[in-house]
Amino acid sequence: TTVAFDQSAGNIESAVIFSNGNVFFTQRNKCYKITDGLAGAPTEVTALNSDGSDYEPENADQLFRAFSNLKIETIANKELVVWGAYNNIITSGSPSNIWRMYDDCIPKLLEQGTDRHFHNIAFDGTNTWYLLRGDGTGAGNVIKKIEYNSTTEAFTISDITNTLLGSRYFSAINIVNEYAYIGEDYDAGIAKVYRCLVADLNDSSKWTEIYSGLSGKTPMTISLNSDGKGVLCGWNHIVVTSDFFDTYKYFDTGYHHVKIK
Repeated sequence: TTVAFDQSAGNIESAVIFSNGNVFFTQRNKCYKITDGLAGAPTEVTALNSDGSDYEPENADQLFRAFSNLKIETIANKELVVWGAYNNIITSGSPSNIWRMYDDCIPKLLEQGTDRHFHNIAFDGTNTWYLLRGDGTGAGNVIKKIEYNSTTEAFTISDITNTLLGSRYFSAINIVNEYAYIGEDYDAGIAKVYRCLVADLNDSSKWTEIYSGLSGKTPMTISLNSDGKGVLCGWNHIVVTSDFFDTYKYFDTGYHHVKIK
């Protein structure tokens, strides 16, 4: 099926396929679903406010854009997607929203932000996401801790802050084996990667520096397996490790914005 999309709504960037066969994908300002397999045509989805009413933003700029690709997590046999908007709030005033979605492919607002946009998100393997707010320092630079209660289907959001988060820019986060890996943004100068227990995210004195990159080389995404093998991707480079960054090898790719989806 060939479908013409509204070009003013931006590129088609992120998509997921649920186990029930439903397909969901986004432009920067619109989202769509296919509920009859890949044989049917997509239909536009109306996102919802937290109270279930239709979401009608005053300003629309990258409302549904995710910094990294959307990812399905399964909790108590429920498939969920949680993400934060990588939007241009500074110039447009468009809100930096946090969204959640089940396999019905209808995004619902969890929190409407007014300060900065969101970068990467990490899931702890049980019931909690950690969403990294970026591009800035000070009180607004936090990690959003998003906890899900599978019995009540309620979400609880709290802010994780510390001295380092408040003084640097951060872009990447991943969680493996109860450890969090957090990467600085390029505006920090020489971007570094830190490791700590997830339980110690609020205490930067327990963050251990495990990688120091080149000036302007941003760790944009960190992908690690439980055995320590992984790749850090960033601006014009990748870093490969086989032992949780105890040792690593750097490659300059010559390309802009290298990411692992």
